[in-house]
Amino acid sequence: MDIDEVDETLPPIDDQDQKPLTQTENPAPPTPNENETKDFKLSACKGRERGGKAVAYNKEACRVALTQYIVLDELPFRHVEGEGFKRFVKTLQPRFEIPSRMTVGGDVLKLYKEENVTLKNILSRERISNTTDTWTSIQNLNYTVITAH
Repeated sequence: MDIDEVDETLPPIDDQDQKPLTQTENPAPPTPNENETKDFKLSACKGRERGGKAVAYNKEACRVALTQYIVLDELPFRHVEGEGFKRFVKTLQPRFEIPSRMTVGGDVLKLYKEENVTLKNILSRERISNTTDTWTSIQNLNYTVITAH
């Protein structure tokens, strides 16, 4: 596909309507149409509401959620030191102090140990057969796979 073809498929941009978004300006929330539920509220950074109820700030719950975020998305610990991440978190919850990457690493290790105990308890009640397979790729990389049945 040629770049000219892409430009032709895009809608024209009216430069008069385009205005850069600054930190002091927030876009207005969209007006809900009649088909949307009346209970839906867009409270973008204006309040901490869920379903009309105020949500209390819980530092420990935020730390656990941050640790799970790092683990689930397979992010490096240094991700918490990025400027964009810091701005995002301060917008969501200004009172939350972002831990250092070393603290996040410790939290991940703590979560690993907790999950390891949980998994051992679950597996101790079951019978499991393990099989292994090893091979070397064309790039001379060694692989080992363990399968539990």
